[in-house]
Amino acid sequence: MEEINSRLIEGLAELLVKEPSSLEVMLMLTDEGPKTIEEISNEIIYDTTVTDLLNKLKRFKVVGFINNLIYITSYGQYIVKKMRNSVKEKQKGGLIYG
Repeated sequence: MEEINSRLIEGLAELLVKEPSSLEVMLMLTDEGPKTIEEISNEIIYDTTVTDLLNKLKRFKVVGFINNLIYITSYGQYIVKKMRNSVKEKQKGGLIYG
């Protein structure tokens, strides 16, 4: 089970680097709740098609689809929370500013 999680995390990390809009989508869904594909495509800057990006995020289990809405999964919320906490800790330590 840990090997699968390890592969998921590695794949997600690679996606976040290659497709910065994927992080933007995760943050948007965490902060604003479920959205339609049209709403997402109107709010982000992206290099790939939105549907391809969302399918990649779904493959890493950070977003899900119900009818016409895209939502962030509890795993996706966990990832966003961990990233935000990491940034806060680095800000406290003076490693990053902002």
